[in-house]
Amino acid sequence: MLGIPANMIRVIWYEGSSSYGGGQQLQAVEQAASLSQKIGKPVRIQWMRWDQHGWDSYGPSHMYDVKAAINSSGKIVGMDWTSFGQPAGNIDTHLELLGTATWPSLPGAGNGGPTPSDSAVYNVPARRVLAKSQPVYSGSLKTSALRAPNAPQSYFASEQIADELAHAANMDPIAFRRQNIDGTTTLGSRWLSVLDAATIAAGWKAKVANSVAQTGDVRKGRGFGFGTFASTQVGLVADVEVNIKTGKIVAKHVTIAQNNGITVNLEGVTTQMSGAMIQGLSRCLYEQATWNKERVTSLDWVSYPILRFKDTPTVTLVNVHPGKYTVVKPGDESQDVMAGNTAAFDNGWALSGSGEPPQVAITGAIANAFFDATGVRIRQAPMNPATVRQVLKDAGVA
Repeated sequence: MLGIPANMIRVIWYEGSSSYGGGQQLQAVEQAASLSQKIGKPVRIQWMRWDQHGWDSYGPSHMYDVKAAINSSGKIVGMDWTSFGQPAGNIDTHLELLGTATWPSLPGAGNGGPTPSDSAVYNVPARRVLAKSQPVYSGSLKTSALRAPNAPQSYFASEQIADELAHAANMDPIAFRRQNIDGTTTLGSRWLSVLDAATIAAGWKAKVANSVAQTGDVRKGRGFGFGTFASTQVGLVADVEVNIKTGKIVAKHVTIAQNNGITVNLEGVTTQMSGAMIQGLSRCLYEQATWNKERVTSLDWVSYPILRFKDTPTVTLVNVHPGKYTVVKPGDESQDVMAGNTAAFDNGWALSGSGEPPQVAITGAIANAFFDATGVRIRQAPMNPATVRQVLKDAGVA
Protein backbone atom coordinates (compact mmCIF):
# COMPACT_ATOMS: atom_id res chain seq x y z
CA MET A 1 0.00 0.00 0.00
CA LEU A 2 2.78 2.44 0.92
CA GLY A 3 5.10 1.50 -1.92
CA ILE A 4 8.21 1.38 0.31
CA PRO A 5 10.38 -1.53 1.57
CA ALA A 6 9.07 -3.42 4.60
CA ASN A 7 12.26 -2.76 6.56
CA MET A 8 11.41 0.97 6.55
CA ILE A 9 8.14 0.37 8.41
CA ARG A 10 7.76 0.06 12.19
CA VAL A 11 4.41 -0.83 13.75
CA ILE A 12 3.61 -0.64 17.47
CA TRP A 13 0.49 -2.69 18.18
CA TYR A 14 -1.70 -2.57 21.26
CA GLU A 15 -4.34 -5.27 21.53
CA GLY A 16 -7.90 -4.06 22.04
CA SER A 17 -11.03 -5.95 23.01
CA SER A 18 -11.46 -9.31 21.36
CA SER A 19 -13.62 -9.81 18.30
CA TYR A 20 -14.34 -12.53 15.78
CA GLY A 21 -12.56 -11.90 12.52
CA GLY A 22 -10.76 -8.76 11.39
CA GLY A 23 -13.21 -6.17 12.65
CA GLN A 24 -11.75 -2.69 12.27
CA GLN A 25 -8.15 -3.80 12.72
CA LEU A 26 -7.05 -3.61 9.10
CA GLN A 27 -8.68 -0.23 8.69
CA ALA A 28 -6.88 1.25 11.70
CA VAL A 29 -3.54 -0.10 10.49
CA GLU A 30 -3.99 1.26 6.99
CA GLN A 31 -5.20 4.62 8.24
CA ALA A 32 -2.19 5.01 10.54
CA ALA A 33 0.24 4.03 7.79
CA SER A 34 -1.31 6.31 5.20
CA LEU A 35 -1.44 9.33 7.51
CA SER A 36 2.11 8.72 8.75
CA GLN A 37 3.41 8.67 5.20
CA LYS A 38 1.54 11.84 4.30
CA ILE A 39 2.81 13.93 7.23
CA GLY A 40 6.21 12.27 7.68
CA LYS A 41 5.75 11.59 11.39
CA PRO A 42 4.63 8.68 13.60
CA VAL A 43 0.85 8.40 13.91
CA ARG A 44 -1.29 6.73 16.51
CA ILE A 45 -4.77 5.62 15.47
CA GLN A 46 -7.24 4.64 18.16
CA TRP A 47 -10.78 3.74 17.26
CA MET A 48 -13.29 4.45 19.99
CA ARG A 49 -16.43 2.39 20.54
CA TRP A 50 -18.56 4.80 18.52
CA ASP A 51 -16.03 4.65 15.68
CA GLN A 52 -16.13 0.88 15.61
CA HIS A 53 -19.90 0.67 15.80
CA GLY A 54 -20.46 3.58 13.44
CA TRP A 55 -18.03 2.66 10.67
CA ASP A 56 -17.53 -1.05 10.47
CA SER A 57 -18.93 -3.96 8.51
CA TYR A 58 -22.48 -5.16 9.21
CA GLY A 59 -24.02 -8.56 8.66
CA PRO A 60 -25.80 -8.67 5.29
CA SER A 61 -29.58 -8.90 5.13
CA HIS A 62 -31.30 -11.86 3.55
CA MET A 63 -34.91 -12.57 2.69
CA TYR A 64 -36.37 -15.91 1.60
CA ASP A 65 -39.57 -16.83 -0.17
CA VAL A 66 -40.01 -20.60 0.14
CA LYS A 67 -42.66 -23.01 -1.06
CA ALA A 68 -42.57 -26.68 -0.09
CA ALA A 69 -44.82 -29.69 -0.49
CA ILE A 70 -45.25 -33.06 1.22
CA ASN A 71 -47.27 -36.15 0.33
CA SER A 72 -49.77 -37.94 2.55
CA SER A 73 -46.96 -39.88 4.26
CA GLY A 74 -45.10 -36.74 5.29
CA LYS A 75 -42.36 -37.12 2.68
CA ILE A 76 -41.05 -33.93 1.10
CA VAL A 77 -41.78 -34.01 -2.63
CA GLY A 78 -40.67 -30.54 -3.71
CA MET A 79 -39.16 -27.21 -2.66
CA ASP A 80 -38.97 -23.88 -4.44
CA TRP A 81 -36.51 -21.36 -2.95
CA THR A 82 -36.13 -17.73 -3.91
CA SER A 83 -33.62 -15.70 -1.94
CA PHE A 84 -32.83 -12.00 -1.91
CA GLY A 85 -29.33 -11.28 -0.60
CA GLN A 86 -26.71 -8.58 -0.27
CA PRO A 87 -23.10 -8.81 -1.41
CA ALA A 88 -20.06 -8.28 0.73
CA GLY A 89 -19.64 -4.52 0.58
CA ASN A 90 -16.19 -4.08 2.03
CA ILE A 91 -14.23 -1.45 0.18
CA ASP A 92 -10.46 -1.38 -0.01
CA THR A 93 -9.61 0.92 2.87
CA HIS A 94 -6.32 2.26 1.62
CA LEU A 95 -7.93 3.13 -1.71
CA GLU A 96 -10.59 4.90 0.32
CA LEU A 97 -7.85 6.94 1.98
CA LEU A 98 -6.37 7.76 -1.41
CA GLY A 99 -9.78 8.81 -2.70
CA THR A 100 -9.97 6.13 -5.38
CA ALA A 101 -12.14 3.52 -3.67
CA THR A 102 -15.09 2.05 -5.51
CA TRP A 103 -18.10 0.15 -4.25
CA PRO A 104 -19.33 -2.97 -6.02
CA SER A 105 -21.59 -1.84 -8.83
CA LEU A 106 -23.44 -5.14 -9.03
CA PRO A 107 -24.21 -7.14 -5.92
CA GLY A 108 -23.57 -10.83 -5.76
CA ALA A 109 -26.53 -13.15 -5.62
CA GLY A 110 -27.88 -14.04 -2.22
CA ASN A 111 -27.54 -17.47 -0.72
CA GLY A 112 -30.30 -19.69 -2.02
CA GLY A 113 -31.00 -21.73 1.07
CA PRO A 114 -29.89 -25.28 1.87
CA THR A 115 -29.01 -26.46 -1.61
CA PRO A 116 -26.66 -29.33 -2.46
CA SER A 117 -23.76 -26.88 -2.28
CA ASP A 118 -24.76 -26.20 1.34
CA SER A 119 -24.59 -29.89 2.31
CA ALA A 120 -28.32 -30.32 1.83
CA VAL A 121 -30.10 -31.95 4.75
CA TYR A 122 -33.27 -33.36 3.29
CA ASN A 123 -33.95 -35.73 0.44
CA VAL A 124 -36.01 -33.57 -1.92
CA PRO A 125 -36.85 -35.14 -5.32
CA ALA A 126 -37.74 -31.83 -6.99
CA ARG A 127 -35.91 -28.67 -6.05
CA ARG A 128 -35.53 -25.23 -7.58
CA VAL A 129 -33.27 -22.56 -6.14
CA LEU A 130 -33.28 -19.00 -7.43
CA ALA A 131 -30.92 -16.47 -5.87
CA LYS A 132 -31.64 -12.80 -6.48
CA SER A 133 -29.68 -9.76 -5.42
CA GLN A 134 -30.58 -6.50 -3.76
CA PRO A 135 -29.33 -3.34 -5.45
CA VAL A 136 -26.49 -1.73 -3.52
CA TYR A 137 -25.88 1.90 -4.28
CA SER A 138 -22.57 3.73 -4.04
CA GLY A 139 -21.91 4.66 -0.43
CA SER A 140 -24.15 2.04 1.20
CA LEU A 141 -23.45 0.36 4.50
CA LYS A 142 -20.46 -1.93 4.42
CA THR A 143 -21.45 -5.57 4.79
CA SER A 144 -19.46 -8.65 5.66
CA ALA A 145 -20.19 -11.98 7.30
CA LEU A 146 -20.17 -11.81 11.10
CA ARG A 147 -19.57 -15.57 11.20
CA ALA A 148 -20.45 -18.56 8.98
CA PRO A 149 -21.17 -16.48 5.83
CA ASN A 150 -24.82 -16.69 4.69
CA ALA A 151 -25.50 -19.89 6.61
CA PRO A 152 -27.35 -18.57 9.71
CA GLN A 153 -29.77 -16.70 7.48
CA SER A 154 -30.59 -19.63 5.19
CA TYR A 155 -31.01 -22.18 7.97
CA PHE A 156 -33.26 -19.79 9.89
CA ALA A 157 -35.58 -20.17 6.92
CA SER A 158 -35.03 -23.84 6.10
CA GLU A 159 -35.48 -25.20 9.62
CA GLN A 160 -38.70 -23.29 10.13
CA ILE A 161 -39.97 -24.67 6.83
CA ALA A 162 -39.10 -28.19 8.01
CA ASP A 163 -41.02 -27.57 11.23
CA GLU A 164 -44.00 -26.15 9.35
CA LEU A 165 -44.11 -29.22 7.13
CA ALA A 166 -43.95 -31.49 10.18
CA HIS A 167 -46.82 -29.58 11.78
CA ALA A 168 -48.87 -29.78 8.58
CA ALA A 169 -48.30 -33.55 8.58
CA ASN A 170 -49.30 -33.73 12.28
CA MET A 171 -45.91 -35.25 13.06
CA ASP A 172 -43.26 -34.87 15.72
CA PRO A 173 -40.58 -32.54 14.26
CA ILE A 174 -37.78 -35.06 14.89
CA ALA A 175 -39.66 -38.00 13.37
CA PHE A 176 -40.45 -35.86 10.34
CA ARG A 177 -36.80 -34.92 9.85
CA ARG A 178 -35.60 -38.48 10.33
CA GLN A 179 -37.85 -39.89 7.63
CA ASN A 180 -36.78 -37.18 5.17
CA ILE A 181 -33.02 -37.78 5.49
CA ASP A 182 -31.29 -40.41 3.38
CA GLY A 183 -29.30 -42.32 5.97
CA THR A 184 -27.69 -44.62 3.40
CA THR A 185 -25.23 -41.90 2.37
CA THR A 186 -22.23 -40.66 4.33
CA LEU A 187 -23.72 -37.18 4.48
CA GLY A 188 -27.11 -38.47 5.54
CA SER A 189 -25.58 -40.60 8.28
CA ARG A 190 -23.78 -37.55 9.63
CA TRP A 191 -27.05 -35.59 9.75
CA LEU A 192 -28.80 -38.46 11.52
CA SER A 193 -25.93 -38.79 13.98
CA VAL A 194 -26.36 -35.23 15.27
CA LEU A 195 -30.15 -35.52 15.16
CA ASP A 196 -30.06 -38.54 17.46
CA ALA A 197 -27.20 -37.33 19.65
CA ALA A 198 -28.85 -33.98 20.39
CA THR A 199 -32.30 -35.40 21.06
CA ILE A 200 -31.02 -38.29 23.21
CA ALA A 201 -28.91 -35.92 25.31
CA ALA A 202 -31.81 -33.46 25.63
CA GLY A 203 -34.33 -36.17 26.51
CA TRP A 204 -36.59 -35.26 23.60
CA LYS A 205 -40.17 -36.49 24.02
CA ALA A 206 -42.03 -36.93 20.75
CA LYS A 207 -45.08 -34.74 20.18
CA VAL A 208 -46.57 -32.43 17.60
CA ALA A 209 -45.29 -28.89 18.15
CA ASN A 210 -47.67 -26.62 20.10
CA SER A 211 -50.04 -29.51 20.72
CA VAL A 212 -50.28 -28.70 24.45
CA ALA A 213 -52.25 -25.53 25.18
CA GLN A 214 -50.55 -23.06 27.53
CA THR A 215 -51.88 -20.09 29.45
CA GLY A 216 -50.27 -17.32 31.46
CA ASP A 217 -47.75 -14.67 30.60
CA VAL A 218 -44.72 -16.98 30.49
CA ARG A 219 -44.87 -19.96 28.14
CA LYS A 220 -42.29 -22.66 27.52
CA GLY A 221 -41.23 -24.19 24.25
CA ARG A 222 -38.72 -26.63 22.82
CA GLY A 223 -37.38 -26.51 19.30
CA PHE A 224 -34.87 -28.28 17.09
CA GLY A 225 -32.66 -26.87 14.37
CA PHE A 226 -30.03 -28.20 11.96
CA GLY A 227 -27.11 -26.18 10.69
CA THR A 228 -23.88 -26.69 8.80
CA PHE A 229 -20.73 -24.83 7.91
CA ALA A 230 -17.20 -25.92 6.98
CA SER A 231 -18.56 -29.40 6.14
CA THR A 232 -19.64 -29.97 9.75
CA GLN A 233 -23.16 -30.96 10.80
CA VAL A 234 -24.93 -29.63 13.91
CA GLY A 235 -28.19 -30.63 15.56
CA LEU A 236 -29.41 -28.31 18.30
CA VAL A 237 -32.25 -28.44 20.84
CA ALA A 238 -33.30 -25.15 22.45
CA ASP A 239 -35.52 -24.82 25.51
CA VAL A 240 -36.97 -21.33 25.85
CA GLU A 241 -39.37 -19.21 27.85
CA VAL A 242 -41.45 -16.54 26.13
CA ASN A 243 -43.05 -13.69 28.06
CA ILE A 244 -45.99 -12.77 25.87
CA LYS A 245 -46.49 -9.46 27.71
CA THR A 246 -42.94 -8.12 27.52
CA GLY A 247 -42.01 -9.97 24.33
CA LYS A 248 -38.75 -11.24 25.80
CA ILE A 249 -37.44 -14.65 24.77
CA VAL A 250 -35.00 -16.32 27.16
CA ALA A 251 -33.07 -19.44 26.17
CA LYS A 252 -32.90 -21.55 29.30
CA HIS A 253 -30.93 -24.54 28.02
CA VAL A 254 -29.31 -25.46 24.70
CA THR A 255 -28.10 -28.93 23.72
CA ILE A 256 -25.59 -28.96 20.88
CA ALA A 257 -24.51 -32.07 18.96
CA GLN A 258 -21.75 -31.53 16.42
CA ASN A 259 -20.21 -33.94 13.94
CA ASN A 260 -16.89 -32.57 12.78
CA GLY A 261 -15.53 -35.96 11.77
CA ILE A 262 -12.47 -36.98 13.76
CA THR A 263 -11.89 -34.72 16.77
CA VAL A 264 -8.24 -34.02 17.61
CA ASN A 265 -8.58 -31.45 20.40
CA LEU A 266 -11.88 -32.10 22.18
CA GLU A 267 -11.56 -29.23 24.65
CA GLY A 268 -10.83 -26.76 21.86
CA VAL A 269 -13.66 -28.07 19.68
CA THR A 270 -16.25 -27.94 22.46
CA THR A 271 -15.18 -24.44 23.49
CA GLN A 272 -15.81 -23.34 19.92
CA MET A 273 -19.16 -25.14 19.88
CA SER A 274 -20.35 -23.23 22.93
CA GLY A 275 -18.91 -19.89 21.86
CA ALA A 276 -20.33 -20.04 18.35
CA MET A 277 -23.79 -20.85 19.69
CA ILE A 278 -23.66 -18.00 22.22
CA GLN A 279 -22.64 -15.50 19.53
CA GLY A 280 -25.40 -16.81 17.28
CA LEU A 281 -27.94 -16.54 20.10
CA SER A 282 -26.94 -12.92 20.66
CA ARG A 283 -27.49 -12.16 16.98
CA CYS A 284 -30.74 -14.13 17.05
CA LEU A 285 -32.29 -12.22 19.96
CA TYR A 286 -30.61 -8.82 20.25
CA GLU A 287 -28.14 -7.55 17.67
CA GLN A 288 -29.42 -5.04 15.14
CA ALA A 289 -27.80 -2.03 13.53
CA THR A 290 -29.91 1.13 13.26
CA TRP A 291 -29.43 4.24 11.16
CA ASN A 292 -31.06 7.39 9.94
CA LYS A 293 -30.59 9.21 6.63
CA GLU A 294 -27.17 10.48 7.69
CA ARG A 295 -25.37 7.82 9.72
CA VAL A 296 -25.47 4.69 11.83
CA THR A 297 -27.12 5.42 15.18
CA SER A 298 -26.33 2.20 17.09
CA LEU A 299 -23.01 3.43 18.48
CA ASP A 300 -22.67 1.66 21.84
CA TRP A 301 -23.75 -1.40 23.82
CA VAL A 302 -27.03 0.27 24.79
CA SER A 303 -28.19 1.13 21.29
CA TYR A 304 -26.62 -2.10 19.98
CA PRO A 305 -27.41 -4.60 22.76
CA ILE A 306 -25.81 -8.02 23.02
CA LEU A 307 -26.55 -11.12 25.08
CA ARG A 308 -25.69 -10.64 28.78
CA PHE A 309 -24.51 -13.22 31.28
CA LYS A 310 -27.84 -13.20 33.10
CA ASP A 311 -29.68 -14.32 29.96
CA THR A 312 -27.11 -16.90 28.83
CA PRO A 313 -28.41 -20.49 28.77
CA THR A 314 -26.85 -23.53 30.35
CA VAL A 315 -25.34 -25.73 27.66
CA THR A 316 -24.92 -29.44 27.03
CA LEU A 317 -22.24 -30.24 24.45
CA VAL A 318 -22.15 -33.51 22.50
CA ASN A 319 -19.28 -34.24 20.13
CA VAL A 320 -20.11 -36.98 17.63
CA HIS A 321 -17.31 -39.02 16.07
CA PRO A 322 -17.09 -42.44 14.39
CA GLY A 323 -18.72 -45.04 16.61
CA LYS A 324 -19.56 -42.95 19.66
CA TYR A 325 -20.82 -39.74 21.18
CA THR A 326 -18.92 -37.74 23.73
CA VAL A 327 -20.90 -35.61 26.15
CA VAL A 328 -18.65 -32.94 27.53
CA LYS A 329 -18.99 -32.05 31.20
CA PRO A 330 -17.09 -29.36 33.15
CA GLY A 331 -13.82 -30.81 34.40
CA ASP A 332 -14.27 -34.00 32.36
CA GLU A 333 -13.89 -33.12 28.72
CA SER A 334 -13.47 -36.63 27.33
CA GLN A 335 -16.00 -38.97 28.94
CA ASP A 336 -17.80 -41.20 26.47
CA VAL A 337 -21.23 -41.77 27.98
CA MET A 338 -23.20 -43.40 25.19
CA ALA A 339 -22.42 -45.50 22.17
CA GLY A 340 -23.63 -44.47 18.76
CA ASN A 341 -26.93 -46.21 18.08
CA THR A 342 -28.17 -44.50 14.96
CA ALA A 343 -27.30 -44.68 11.27
CA ALA A 344 -24.30 -46.65 10.11
CA PHE A 345 -21.18 -44.61 10.71
CA ASP A 346 -18.94 -44.26 7.70
CA ASN A 347 -15.25 -44.84 8.36
CA GLY A 348 -14.53 -42.22 5.72
CA TRP A 349 -15.55 -39.33 8.00
CA ALA A 350 -12.96 -36.64 7.59
CA LEU A 351 -11.89 -33.76 9.77
CA SER A 352 -14.06 -30.70 9.25
CA GLY A 353 -14.43 -27.24 10.76
CA SER A 354 -15.63 -26.43 14.28
CA GLY A 355 -15.25 -22.67 14.59
CA GLU A 356 -18.66 -21.66 13.28
CA PRO A 357 -21.31 -24.39 12.74
CA PRO A 358 -23.47 -24.08 15.92
CA GLN A 359 -24.12 -20.42 15.14
CA VAL A 360 -25.96 -21.61 12.03
CA ALA A 361 -28.44 -23.82 13.90
CA ILE A 362 -29.45 -21.69 16.89
CA THR A 363 -31.83 -19.19 15.25
CA GLY A 364 -33.99 -21.85 13.61
CA ALA A 365 -34.13 -23.81 16.86
CA ILE A 366 -35.18 -20.71 18.83
CA ALA A 367 -37.85 -19.83 16.27
CA ASN A 368 -39.23 -23.38 16.39
CA ALA A 369 -39.24 -23.30 20.18
CA PHE A 370 -41.13 -19.99 19.99
CA PHE A 371 -43.79 -21.66 17.87
CA ASP A 372 -44.01 -24.58 20.29
CA ALA A 373 -44.60 -22.10 23.11
CA THR A 374 -47.01 -19.73 21.37
CA GLY A 375 -48.39 -21.36 18.22
CA VAL A 376 -47.12 -18.36 16.24
CA ARG A 377 -44.38 -18.29 13.60
CA ILE A 378 -41.77 -15.56 13.91
CA ARG A 379 -40.08 -14.94 10.59
CA GLN A 380 -37.77 -12.05 11.38
CA ALA A 381 -34.55 -11.84 13.37
CA PRO A 382 -33.44 -10.46 15.69
CA MET A 383 -36.37 -11.69 17.74
CA ASN A 384 -36.18 -8.76 20.12
CA PRO A 385 -39.08 -7.82 22.43
CA ALA A 386 -40.53 -5.20 20.06
CA THR A 387 -40.61 -7.67 17.16
CA VAL A 388 -42.06 -10.43 19.35
CA ARG A 389 -44.82 -8.20 20.72
CA GLN A 390 -45.79 -7.12 17.21
CA VAL A 391 -45.81 -10.68 15.90
CA LEU A 392 -48.00 -11.86 18.78
CA LYS A 393 -50.31 -8.88 18.39
CA ASP A 394 -50.72 -9.54 14.68
CA ALA A 395 -51.56 -13.17 15.50
CA GLY A 396 -54.09 -12.15 18.14
CA VAL A 397 -52.17 -13.82 20.96
CA ALA A 398 -51.25 -10.71 22.94
